Amino acid sequence: MQELAATLGIGALVRFMPPQPGDALADVYRAADVVAVPSHNESFGLVALEAQACATPVVAAAVGGLPVAVADGVSALLVDGHRTADWADALGAVALHPGYRERLAAGAAGHARRFSWDRTTDALLATYADAARALREQLAAIEVLGTGGSVPVAIITVLVINLRMMMYSASLAPWLARESLGRRAAAAYVLTDQAYAVALHRYSEADDHPRLPFYLGAASALWVTWQVCTVIGTLLGGGIPDGVPLGFAIPLVFLTLLPPAVTDRPTVVAALVGATVATVGAQWPANLGMLSGAVAGVTVGAALAMWTSSRAKVVARGLAALRS
Repeated sequence: MQELAATLGIGALVRFMPPQPGDALADVYRAADVVAVPSHNESFGLVALEAQACATPVVAAAVGGLPVAVADGVSALLVDGHRTADWADALGAVALHPGYRERLAAGAAGHARRFSWDRTTDALLATYADAARALREQLAAIEVLGTGGSVPVAIITVLVINLRMMMYSASLAPWLARESLGRRAAAAYVLTDQAYAVALHRYSEADDHPRLPFYLGAASALWVTWQVCTVIGTLLGGGIPDGVPLGFAIPLVFLTLLPPAVTDRPTVVAALVGATVATVGAQWPANLGMLSGAVAGVTVGAALAMWTSSRAKVVARGLAALRS
């Protein structure tokens, strides 16, 4: 790079600095008018995120994880490709216009806070919770068969538990309606509870960001993790001694899944109805009590959710009419 700068005749205008410690690096970021990240390939974009945390705008290539690490037009500018003229225009738009640069700087710090350690930890814990939810579907079938239930009842139980995936798909459909059938099928294949939650939160916060790439990135990471862990369990599970008490795992998994899943009135009512029906039918043959509880909980919860949504729309239309 130094030889290139000298060849271009700008060696005296370019300063090459050695690696800096954390405190000094923050000072360097703050002293800059703009930080350029012209990567051809970027897994995440930590440099861009660090710059934004120091309230410094970023001009970045629209590759890899950079469209997630920065907020185009809010904290940074994304450049398609690597044409010199395009980069000169983008850097000039920020460096030569103080008012615009200040607006991006204000947005940069706010965007960087979305990637704080607290939020990262919450996301990691939510990922583990999602893996446990996926395990619940397999454990439900094992529990039914282990207590004398028939294979058809076990299959129906798993289908009922997975009805929530149909509701997730219906909720995401408006956001992905313009995608091709093949891409939507790929999105459906890797759909999980956490992928749905992350995508819905992202779409509601930033409507102008790429929708399908963000969803597939989050969902695929979860899917790969699940497959790898399944293979590890299959290969190593046989080596666990028979005397190791693992029977507590099934009820423990269900207990840990309940609190994060009950987040609003419909889910609270669904949990209460499902638990009540399952308790009443605990002695029913073929473990039909659990199946009936699942059906009753999902049905009542879905009905209440639709009623709540319809009521909210009526109130919104009423408020709009009053404003007009």
